[in-house]
Amino acid sequence: MAILIAGWMIAFLSNWQWTSLEFIPRPLDVLAAFPDLITKRELIYNLWQSLKSNAVAMTFTTAISLLFAYGSCIAIIRPASIALANMRYLGLAGFSVLFTVTLHTQDRIKVGLLTLSITGYFLRSMFDVIEKVTREQKARLDFNGRTLGMNEWQVLWYCVIRETLDQAFDIFRQCNAMGWSILTLLETMYRTGGGVGVMMAGEEKHFIYRELYGVQVTIFLTGLTSDLLIGVAKGIICPHTRRRTKNKQNIEPPAQPFIVATETQTVASPAAEATVAP
Repeated sequence: MAILIAGWMIAFLSNWQWTSLEFIPRPLDVLAAFPDLITKRELIYNLWQSLKSNAVAMTFTTAISLLFAYGSCIAIIRPASIALANMRYLGLAGFSVLFTVTLHTQDRIKVGLLTLSITGYFLRSMFDVIEKVTREQKARLDFNGRTLGMNEWQVLWYCVIRETLDQAFDIFRQCNAMGWSILTLLETMYRTGGGVGVMMAGEEKHFIYRELYGVQVTIFLTGLTSDLLIGVAKGIICPHTRRRTKNKQNIEPPAQPFIVATETQTVASPAAEATVAP
């Protein structure tokens, strides 16, 4: 697999290096732009500002989404959870005014709008995961509740939360990538505090494409690093999922049924043959 990935990367970079589009900077030009980005354009500072905004927004998003997703197992909370999940269809135009009046600072407004943008998608995805688990393991939930003497909170923890926590990490990974895409747009609207979105807007306005692509590459590498860290955290917090996956891979397929056809033969004994009339 590593050889295939390396081969595709070499093919992509080679095609990019010798592309016929003149306004697209070559990989070596993008690489040469990094010293100016770091020393003159304050890439490290702006990247840190974006990292903080995205981290705070994802913290609020995860807390709200998991609270309402697992709370949807309780009848009184389920209507509020469904309503919050359906808010993913709403735009940000009206909420920007509301958040400006209530949150005051532009950094808080960015975090609030980013949290609102992602929470609906996170919550809807968690609904699908929880409903699948409760539907497929209904018999197990009833067994644990009646036979093992568990109360409803224990059944929720052992049979729902622990069973879906690994998939919550996967949903978090997807929403984190979505957050980076939305954050760069919000940073062009609220430029106080900086951020990579502010850098990209300025460079695109002045047609400085090699630095623009340099920021894009930085965001790409940051996203890959965050994916790797999320995977490591998933393996540490949910080690039972790795064992479960390994056990599934080691299960041998059941033996195929087979039928052996036998012929029934009647063998006459010598005594019987002697008594046979001529």
